[in-house]
Amino acid sequence: MSFFKPLKNQRGALVLIVLVIFAVGAPVLYTTGRYMEHRREDIVNVENKIISGEEISEEEFERAHSAIPDVANLAQASGAVLNSVSNIGVPDPGTAISVAADVAIGEMVSRNTSPPPTTSNPIPADIPAQTPVCDGTHLSNCTSRTTCDSAGGYWHSNNTCRPDPEQRCNEDDLSGCVTQASCSGAGGHWYDDQCNQSPEACYSGSPELCANENDCTNANAYWYNSQCNSDALAVSITSPAGGSQVAENQVTVTGSYQLYAQGITVSSAGFVVNGVFQPATISGQTFSSIAVLATGQNQISARVTTSAGDTYNSAPITITSNAVQNRYHVRITWDKDDTDVDLHFTWNGSDCYYGNKTPTWGSAETSPRLDVDDTNGFGPENITIESLPGPGTYKIWVRYYSDHGKGGTNVNAAVYENGVSIFSSSNYMEHHNEWTLWEFIL
Repeated sequence: MSFFKPLKNQRGALVLIVLVIFAVGAPVLYTTGRYMEHRREDIVNVENKIISGEEISEEEFERAHSAIPDVANLAQASGAVLNSVSNIGVPDPGTAISVAADVAIGEMVSRNTSPPPTTSNPIPADIPAQTPVCDGTHLSNCTSRTTCDSAGGYWHSNNTCRPDPEQRCNEDDLSGCVTQASCSGAGGHWYDDQCNQSPEACYSGSPELCANENDCTNANAYWYNSQCNSDALAVSITSPAGGSQVAENQVTVTGSYQLYAQGITVSSAGFVVNGVFQPATISGQTFSSIAVLATGQNQISARVTTSAGDTYNSAPITITSNAVQNRYHVRITWDKDDTDVDLHFTWNGSDCYYGNKTPTWGSAETSPRLDVDDTNGFGPENITIESLPGPGTYKIWVRYYSDHGKGGTNVNAAVYENGVSIFSSSNYMEHHNEWTLWEFIL
C-alpha cells in the first residue's frame, strides 16, 4: 500500500504516468527524436548556406522545404501535451515533462539500448516524410521547374517558384532594367522612360545603328543579314579597286547589287564615268562594262535602276589612266540587203558621219575619218581616229537611216583600241531607230 501513497496527489500521479510512458515508449521516442534531429539539420544546412552565399542544390532545397511541416507538426503536438497537463492542474507541467523525458532517455543511453543520436545515423525508413502541397496557392512548396510550371508559377534563377515572372536586367533581357543606371550597366540605351537595345539615333537618320529587326523596321529601314540598311537596295563596285592606275584609256568595271526589300526587280545597271552613264550587261546580281577613261584621274560609280524607276548609286571610286596615245577604230555591220544604216562619232557636237566624213578636230591625228557610206546593205562602215583630241563629250552611235521597205535588221558593233576589241554588241533596229554604243566625257 505504501507503493501507491505517491499517487494520492495529482502531481505524483502525473510524474509516474509520464515516467511509465517514456520507459515503455523509449525506443519509439528515440527513433522519432533521431528523425526530427535530421529534419532540423536539413533546415539549418540550407539556412547556413544562404547566410554564407553558398550554392544550394535542388535536393537540399527540397529536403529543407519538406522538413518545415514536420517541425511545425511536432511543435503543435508538444503544445497539446502541455495543454493536457495544465488542465490536470499540475504546477509547472513543462518542467515535469522535461525532467521525465531526460530520465527516460538518459536511462536508455546508459543501458546501451540504442546508440546516441548523431547526424550520421540514417533517417528511419518506417517514418515517412510529409510531402508539402505544390499548387497555385502554395508555390513556395514547388521544388522544381516542372512542378512550378504545372502549378502555374514562374521558376526563378534562385531555384524558387514565384507567382510573377522574374524581371531580369542584362544584355539579353533589358525589360527588367527600370533605371537609367541599370540600363547603361546592361549595355542598353535609356530614352522614352525605358531601356532600349538600339540607340535613339537609330530612329533619327542613322538606321545602321539599329540593333534588331524590330527597331530597324520601326525606323523605316530594311533588315538583312543581321544589319539595318537605309535603302531597299545596295550597289557597289567590286573591281577595280579605288585608287588603281591603268596604262590605257579604258578599263573593265564590275559592279554588284543586293536587294533588301521584297518585290523589287532591277531593270538596268551600268556605270557613271566622269558624269556620263554607260550601260552594262547584267548577269544575276552582277554587271560589267568597259569604261573609257581620260588621261589622268577619272571618277566612276555604279548605278542600278529598279522597274519602279528608283535609282541607287554606289560610292564613287577614282581610277588614274596613264595613257599617252591610243588609236580607236569603230566598225558596224548589219544583216539585211538594200538597207541603209549609218555610223556616227561626235565630239562636243561635231559629227563624223556620211555628211562629214573627215571633220577637223585639231590635227590630222586627232581628227576622225569615215571610210565609206554603205547605203545598200550589210556594211561595213568604219570610223578611225589616231588619238582623241582632248577634253570634251564623246558619243559613238548608230542610226537606221532607211529600211527601203525591207523592215528591221540586226546591227553588230565593235570598238577597238590599238587593235584590241574593247566593246562589242548587237541590237535589232527598225526604220529610223537610234542606238548609242558609247558616251563618255574626258
